[in-house]
Amino acid sequence: MIAATIVVLVGCKGAPSVSNGTSSNGTSSNGTRRMADTLAAFYQRAIASPQRNPFLNRERADAIQHELSLRPGVVDREGQYLLAQERLAAGQTREAIALFEVVIGPQAMNSKRIDPQSKILFDFLAMSWLRLGEQENCRLNMAVNVCILPLQGAAKHVNEEGARNAISVYKALLYNFPNDLGSRWLINIAYMAVGGYPDSVPPSYLIRGITP
Repeated sequence: MIAATIVVLVGCKGAPSVSNGTSSNGTSSNGTRRMADTLAAFYQRAIASPQRNPFLNRERADAIQHELSLRPGVVDREGQYLLAQERLAAGQTREAIALFEVVIGPQAMNSKRIDPQSKILFDFLAMSWLRLGEQENCRLNMAVNVCILPLQGAAKHVNEEGARNAISVYKALLYNFPNDLGSRWLINIAYMAVGGYPDSVPPSYLIRGITP
């Protein structure tokens, strides 16, 4: 984002073209080096205060983790919830799943009952499992119809762990919130990922007409 902004600003000011390290009048140009130094300074400033930069998710997560470590023995569910969100946004999906499960708690995880207050935690957990499936299977088969376009059949996951666990969580969500259209849509997508759409989708959750 910062780099793109600087490039646009430089372009708007009509900066001289650079070729082989020289400007249009033949003199040595250090514009590229100055731009690199500027970007490096912006980055160092952002790293120093990652909480202010919504794009530095891994650094923000590490900062939250550090804060939590300063209070050993204290159960900070809100802090763990924020940490889980940042880990998920940073692509550290397994770490995020473990944190969401800790915040939810073993009793709630093993219960069929999901109350409205904790629903968002299960939403995040299901989404994390679905994302893990996409991440791991995209690495196994880096093809456009797997990584970008989830085509029926072609996108069937080899490693079904993520999608299967997502299905389990979405079933619990829909048991408690049968009118949750978002969960209903995503459980169909999860079944598609394991090759179970439409035949294996429970009739009450099935959305017909999802085409490749």
